[in-house]
Amino acid sequence: MEYKKITVVVITYNQEDVIGRCLDSILCQKDFGLKDIIVCDDCSTDNNWEVVSKYKEAYPDYIRAYRNEPNKGIYGNQQHALTYIEPTDLVLLCSGDDALCPGYFETIQKFIVQNNITDFNERFVIYSDWKVSTPDFKELPFYNNYISKGYNAVSLKLRQLICNRSAIMSYPTIKSFYEVPINEGVSVAENLFDSQVQIHSHKNYYCPFMGSIYYSGIGVSTKMNTIPHIQNLILSYERLRDLGIYDKKDLFYIDYLICRLSYRRE
Repeated sequence: MEYKKITVVVITYNQEDVIGRCLDSILCQKDFGLKDIIVCDDCSTDNNWEVVSKYKEAYPDYIRAYRNEPNKGIYGNQQHALTYIEPTDLVLLCSGDDALCPGYFETIQKFIVQNNITDFNERFVIYSDWKVSTPDFKELPFYNNYISKGYNAVSLKLRQLICNRSAIMSYPTIKSFYEVPINEGVSVAENLFDSQVQIHSHKNYYCPFMGSIYYSGIGVSTKMNTIPHIQNLILSYERLRDLGIYDKKDLFYIDYLICRLSYRRE
C-alpha cells in the first residue's frame, strides 16, 4: 500500500515539559506516511527550544525546527509556520500541548483507500474525533460527526459544532490560506484563521476515529471572562460578518452572538 505523504505543523511556546510528548506521538506513526514535522518555537523563554533541538538531532529526516526572533504571538507563529510547508499530500496543524492518538495515521490512510479519495489537487478536509484530557485526568470526548450529516461546514464551525482538532487537510486547502490580522487581538486572529479550514475546503469527510488529545490547563487560554476579551470577541464576529460568506441564518446568528456579548460587556 502506497501511503499519502503527511506533513505535521507544530507551533510551540514555553512547553518544555510537554513538547516531547507531542513529537513522540507523531514520530511513533512515521511508518504510515509521515513526510515531515515542522516545529516553530515562538522564542520560548524556558528550555523548550533545547528539547526541540535534541529531537531534530535524533530525527533529522523527519523534523525541521525553526525559532522565531522575536516572539510573534500565537497566530503570528501559526501563519509563519505555514510558510515552511513544502509540497505534500496532507497537512495537520497541532500545538505543543496536543498529542496524536495511536493508529491515527494508519486509520487515515485506510480511510483514503476505502473512500476512493484520489484527487489530491482538490481542496478537502478529513475530520476525525478528538478528546480533552483535564488536569484531574478526566477524558472528555468530542465528535466531529456533524460534518457527515450534510450541513454547511462554515455554518457548523460558526456554531462550534465542529472543531479543527483532528482535521487533516489536503495541501491545496492549506495553500489557500491568507494572512489574518494579528494586531487586533487574539480572538480576531483565532476566528479568522481557524475559519479558513472550512472556507477553503470544497469537500469534507468524516473518519470516525479518536485522532488527537488536547491537554487542557497547559496552554495560554484565550477564553477569559474579562471586558477587554469580550470586546475582542465582538470584534472577531464583526470581522467574520464582513467576510460576506454567510447566509441569512448565519448572519442572524452572528448578530445574536454580538448582542449577547454586548450585554455581558455591560
